[in-house]
Amino acid sequence: MSDLRPQIVHRARLIRNESLSAGTNVLTIAAPQLARTALPGQFVQLKAEKYFLRRPIGVMSVDREQGQVQLGIRRVGKGSNDLCDLSVNYLLDVVGPLGHGFDLSFAEGKFSSAAEEKYSLITIGGGTGLFPLIFLLEEAKQQGIHTIALAGFKSPAEAILLERMQDAADLCVFSSESGGLDYSGHVGDAFAAVLKGAQISAASSNAQKNILVCACGPIAMLENIAFQCQKHKIPCQVSLEARMACGLGVCVGCSIPVYKAQSDEEAGCDDAGSETTYDRCCYDGPVFPAERIVWPSQGGVW
Repeated sequence: MSDLRPQIVHRARLIRNESLSAGTNVLTIAAPQLARTALPGQFVQLKAEKYFLRRPIGVMSVDREQGQVQLGIRRVGKGSNDLCDLSVNYLLDVVGPLGHGFDLSFAEGKFSSAAEEKYSLITIGGGTGLFPLIFLLEEAKQQGIHTIALAGFKSPAEAILLERMQDAADLCVFSSESGGLDYSGHVGDAFAAVLKGAQISAASSNAQKNILVCACGPIAMLENIAFQCQKHKIPCQVSLEARMACGLGVCVGCSIPVYKAQSDEEAGCDDAGSETTYDRCCYDGPVFPAERIVWPSQGGVW
């Protein structure tokens, strides 16, 4: 395809393998060029020697000075289990950074430390969706953007990365479906409570221009967040997951249903039109404006 971007293949040494829970690990690799170029929301294709196909893994954090990259992995099958069990000094084949990440460009000149404009960036994560949001929160902190971080778990026993979020965000709200954390219930309900507590509604004069929501997690959670943001006229970006093979936009195996944008101006508006098409999650995403997604309740076939 003529629009393929140049990709970088890295031979990266595993320097740390940390188990966060029985089901998740964080791999820290030495990859100076990747650390310099990766942006929040982008991912890499990771390959261990004995596997033919690479695995798409979101970038969780970077240390540009040390030339290190952290990758969060959930154990879901043999391939991911083997990646989580790798020993220090293992050499990994890494392609990246890939995809379009979160876009904070609209924030220029709009975010400030003034009390009335506090908490301009709200991140909402569930499950492995927390990994790319750690990177986003850390980047926002470096840029002086005030943040609220919401994270949802099934139970306190499954809660991970709480301290990392507390270090990066101005305020954190942790929810658990079984209780025992800041909010008892789904993270979508916690988000609604935050909006109500901040008296943010569609009628709020500053709601749209001073707040951006970035979410990553299960489809049902993302759909809930997207509809709340649409109701309150808050811009929202969602990071999606899809089964990927190439990660370069060639195989079209990760296509997702979207509303067709008629022009660049319409791509970021609430009314993007009713005509639908498919975009490649790996190449056009994985981060999309929420209003462009044809959600399951709207007839989207995933």
